[in-house]
Amino acid sequence: MLLTAAVAAAPSGRRSHSHSHHIHPRPHHHPRNRNSTAATAFPPPPQSSLAPPNSAASRQEQIRNIIGALIGAGDFNSWANILSIAPPSSLPLSATFFIPADDSLVAASGDAAFSDPLVFPYHIVPQRLAFADLRQFKPLSRLPTLLVPKTILITNNSDANFTLDGVLLSHPDLFTSPAVVVHGIANLMDYSIYGDGPLQTNSDQPQQQPQQQQQAPPQVLGKSPPALFVPAGEVNGTQPEAESGAECLRAVVWGIFLVILYVFLA
Repeated sequence: MLLTAAVAAAPSGRRSHSHSHHIHPRPHHHPRNRNSTAATAFPPPPQSSLAPPNSAASRQEQIRNIIGALIGAGDFNSWANILSIAPPSSLPLSATFFIPADDSLVAASGDAAFSDPLVFPYHIVPQRLAFADLRQFKPLSRLPTLLVPKTILITNNSDANFTLDGVLLSHPDLFTSPAVVVHGIANLMDYSIYGDGPLQTNSDQPQQQPQQQQQAPPQVLGKSPPALFVPAGEVNGTQPEAESGAECLRAVVWGIFLVILYVFLA
């Protein structure tokens, strides 16, 4: 009797032991492993969608930033309106813009500002020059412009009274980016007075060509300039930093400045 009771109790003990053995692993089974792998699998797709920025979108963003800087300054709304209708592709790869104040455009109404299309490309240097870069140029140094062969003369390089063609640089570094710099100036620069000097800086006075010496008519730059200046005022045979290609420079002229003429002459 005792032996049969012990034998009968043994299998039931095994069953209860085996049951407790098989119950524990179930909560730790596959569902949690699937959730953990899913958590690590979902984040990568959003990161891959943020890969390289669109060049057209980045140019449009840069134009918006320039417009915001001009509007924020309060004195350059005319140029802000012009840039707002300019196509993004019209922005050059590398350039320095000298933007005249609104007052100077109003004062010149009906004169050079609106009747001479060459005024506008004269205010663009095909090279990025922040104010710190401009300060390194010696007085009487010259900067190339998109209006070949006209050049801009640095008439004073002092920190408080920096002038180009006798015009005060009133808002240095109004907008800066790795490719473009915008400076505000107090007035229009006149290429007919200062622009005829050669690209050299060893003279003691601004070189103004006599009016009787008729030169070939100026042309808007359609290719990269043969040489750009280094701060010492000497010609640099190699082109510095971002190079301005022919397509981008033509885009500046036909994309922005002819739009300017259409807006103001219409």
